[in-house]
Parts: sequence; C-alpha cells; structure tokens
Amino acid sequence: MKKTIAILVMFVMLGSISVFAVSSQGIPTFEDLLSYQPPGGTSGCTNSRLLYEDSGVLDIGGRAYRVWGQIPVNQGCNYRVEACGTTIGEGHGDVLLWIVFQDEEDTIIRIPVDVGEVRGTECASFYWNVQQYGMPIGVEISWGGGDAVGTPSLQYNFKIYEECSCSLPTLYPKVDIEQFSVAGGSTIIRDGKILSSFEIAPGVQQTFIQVENRGFFTQNEAMIKFEGLPNGVSVNITPETQKIKAHNLGTYSATFTVDPNVPSGTYQVTLVSYSERGVFDKIIFEFVVP
Repeated sequence: MKKTIAILVMFVMLGSISVFAVSSQGIPTFEDLLSYQPPGGTSGCTNSRLLYEDSGVLDIGGRAYRVWGQIPVNQGCNYRVEACGTTIGEGHGDVLLWIVFQDEEDTIIRIPVDVGEVRGTECASFYWNVQQYGMPIGVEISWGGGDAVGTPSLQYNFKIYEECSCSLPTLYPKVDIEQFSVAGGSTIIRDGKILSSFEIAPGVQQTFIQVENRGFFTQNEAMIKFEGLPNGVSVNITPETQKIKAHNLGTYSATFTVDPNVPSGTYQVTLVSYSERGVFDKIIFEFVVP
C-alpha cells in the first residue's frame, strides 16, 4: 500500500505511548489501521461528535507542530478519523513525523516516524483501536527530505470524531430525509424514496440534501453524515449543523472528493440525519464508482 500523508496523519492522530512501551510488538501496519473494526460494530444508531480538526500547507523543507492536548476516552465509543493530503506542484517529497506524548509525570516524549515518499492525493477514513493504543497529545510534521524531487508543497487536513452508540432507536420519526440530488444533475432520493444510484467519477462533485421537520417542535443542531464511504472518498458538509423549525426544510451542501485510485464498484452507503440526542432518519443507497 502506498505510504500517503492522509493515512499517516491519521495514524499520528491516534497513536499511543503504549505502542512504544511494548516496542517488541511493533508499530501497527497501514493494513492494520485500515482493516480494524470495533468489536461492537459501527452500524446502528450513533451520535457523532467532532473532537479535533486541522489543516495547513507546508512548503518543501517546512514543519508544522499541532497540539490538541489530552482527549478523554469514553468507554463504549469508537474513534474515527477522516483525512486527506495532496502534493501541490511538480515533484514529490518525504514526510517525517514526530508523534508527541505526555507521560504520567508530564514528561513530553517525541517519537520519530519515517513516513516515506508522498505524491498526489490520498484520502481515507477508518476506526482506531483506541483501547489498545490510546491517544497522543500532538504531532510535528516535516515535509521534504533528502530524496525530494522538485519543490512541491504539501496540503493536509484531518478530523477526529468520537462516535457513541445511542441508547434508543430513532428519536424523531417525523424528521425525515426529503431529498438528495446532484447539483445540476440527477436526483437520488426524493420524498424519502430512492430513485436511482449515485454514480460519481474521480474528481469533485457537489450535491444537496434536504431534511424535513414534519413535527411540531424545532430541532436544534440537526446534522447529516454519510457512513460506509469507500477509502479514498471524502465529503465536506456545510453547514455542519443547523436549526430546523417545525414544518420547515433544512438544506445541506455535500461536496464529495473521489481519488483516482478508488476501485470501481458499487458500494452500500448510508445517509443519516441526526442530532446529539439521536438519529432522525437513515437511508441506504448505492454509491457507484464507474
């Protein structure tokens, strides 16, 4: 598997001192990171909360130091990372990371990790085995290396989410996914019913989602998300949250980015509307990469 900044920044976000305390077991491979599935599963009702996000651009030879501090781990919750990285300009470079930890005596520990060559664009989303590896407090990213070719910049972004299971099924049966359509194109969902699959070629595609509040109470902090997207596909949703008054619609813009390396195929993806208190509605549709 290619060593890419997307996957490696995600690895850094969710590493642990315990990994190095048992160095004889070795650092997990990229295949380990991507293939891990939480023992309790990831389907069903979940409340998702953004814990940390960051982005930036590094010129060749540059460094970035990011500290997010201690992130408490809640038992029974899963931790998911979405990240993308892109080289800008001709050429390629190497990434060296220092994973930053803080031990029980408040001593700062920096562990170097040689990422290797990075070029092009890579995106990934996966769950981390936080029970085994815990959480670091920050990371330093170095871009360039002695084997760099040209003077490309490195653009990166990442988000860490906490996903906790809901104690109840769908809370608001009258808050429904109304429509999901491609900007200037086809409609995938209308009136809560699937009309077609969502076919998307590598590149960027903007879509719109509408959620209708058919009830009598305002729903605060209404959100949407897509579950089950293949590796190499990312989505940016705006607004992240909004208030939907009774008998009104909330409209979201979802911009998908599909990497050229995403395998062709048909994927089962779930569109979920929800709030911090639980899930409103969910619809499974076919996500097709030609």
